[in-house]
Amino acid sequence: MSKEEKKTTKVVNSEEHNNLIKLFKDENPENRQKILNDIDEVLCVFLNFKQNELPWINPKKHTVKWGKIFKEN
Repeated sequence: MSKEEKKTTKVVNSEEHNNLIKLFKDENPENRQKILNDIDEVLCVFLNFKQNELPWINPKKHTVKWGKIFKEN
């Protein structure tokens, strides 16, 4: 992996970020986790992934398929 691929993106304060904060601010931690799990499930169905293949769930398991998705965007 090159240095360019290892770069992390800094989160900037954007309208999208603020909208996410608004979405979750009134939820308790259990409800937030449920929402995030539901989003993970939708992603898995849509991308034909298993939940343990999601990089935020299993950061050491990056498949070629997931890398291609990142490169396309």
